[in-house]
Amino acid sequence: MPTYTVRTIKWRDGWELHVDGEGVTQARTLEDAPQEVRDYLSVKHGRDFSDARIELVRGLEQYTVTAERSGKWWALQCVEVPGALSQVKKLEYAAEQMREPIAWIAYVPEESVRVVVQVVS
Repeated sequence: MPTYTVRTIKWRDGWELHVDGEGVTQARTLEDAPQEVRDYLSVKHGRDFSDARIELVRGLEQYTVTAERSGKWWALQCVEVPGALSQVKKLEYAAEQMREPIAWIAYVPEESVRVVVQVVS
């Protein structure tokens, strides 16, 4: 029985399901997630995955935040969690400033959020 690790990210209408090495699908609830992943794999590979073991892991380990200059401020947005937005006056504070909104929207512990900041023009 194959095992698949699936990273879950909360979004407005449900959950994104990032299946390691396979791709991304979605589910309305976490309870539906294992079956949604099995169905996704079955369609993708053209065979039955009903015996596949699905391990759900909350959130991602690392998040990318874009920083764009807007006057005296830096506008911040998380790539993986687009609803996570903020702003800072000094770019050096961007990563710390974004941990809380990312954690809140993605339903993950704030201490587990690692942020990489990318400056965009």
